[in-house]
Amino acid sequence: MIRKLLKLTPLIAAMSLVAACSSQEPGTTATTTGGKPVVAVAAYPMAYFAERIAGNAAEVRFPVPSDVNPVDWEPESDEVRIFQEADLVLFNGAQLEEWSSRVTL
Repeated sequence: MIRKLLKLTPLIAAMSLVAACSSQEPGTTATTTGGKPVVAVAAYPMAYFAERIAGNAAEVRFPVPSDVNPVDWEPESDEVRIFQEADLVLFNGAQLEEWSSRVTL
């Protein structure tokens, strides 16, 4: 029982963060169909972790093309919109997403 609870702790923390930081009106659903929160990431490791932690409880979006290094990637306006409309944005903390300082998230 405790192991199951410990496995759910990161998901509960992420969902609490989404709920606390959401700009939506109370009682409204998430931005995707089905009511799942959207998590936007700009690095594959973050996408991997988010998918494993959230499972089917969230939709993880990783808009970086597979043939592009995320460090060198500069998103187009429609790709920036993915991050702007996400319920949660995850960056790795190593300042690799330099483009994020030039856009409003």
